[in-house]
Amino acid sequence: MNRIIYYYQTFIGLNNIINKNIITHIHLSSIHFRKNEKGIKTIYLNDLVPSDKLFDPVWEDCRQASQKGIKIILMVGGAGGAYTDLFNSFETYYKLLKDCIKSHDFISGVDLDIEEEVDLADVKMSKRLCKRK
Repeated sequence: MNRIIYYYQTFIGLNNIINKNIITHIHLSSIHFRKNEKGIKTIYLNDLVPSDKLFDPVWEDCRQASQKGIKIILMVGGAGGAYTDLFNSFETYYKLLKDCIKSHDFISGVDLDIEEEVDLADVKMSKRLCKRK
C-alpha cells in the first residue's frame, strides 16, 4: 500500500490537498512543551497553545480531511528539545498532550519525531501516547 504523507506546519489551508484525493496521511506539526511567561508548564503547537483561535481553521481542515478518509497524525518534537522537556516533566506534559488529542477526536496517531539525544527507557515510556483512553 502506498502512502503519501503531507506534513502540515505552515497552516496555509488544506483545500487543495484534500480535494485531490492523493494524500493518505496528514502529520500536523509540531507539538512542543515549555513553561509559559507565567512559569506554567504548557503544550504548544509551534509557538501557540493548540486552543488558540488562530488554529480554528487548522483543526477544521483536519476534521474535514479525516472525514474524507485521511489519517490525521499529531507530530511531537522535531528540533528544539521537546523530548527533553517532555521527559523532565512527563506526567504534567503527558496529561496536556493526552487532553489535546482527546479534544480532537479525528487525531488517529502520534508521530514521535525525536531529533535529540534521549534515553531509550523514556521513549518506551512514551508508548502510552499510542493508547487512547
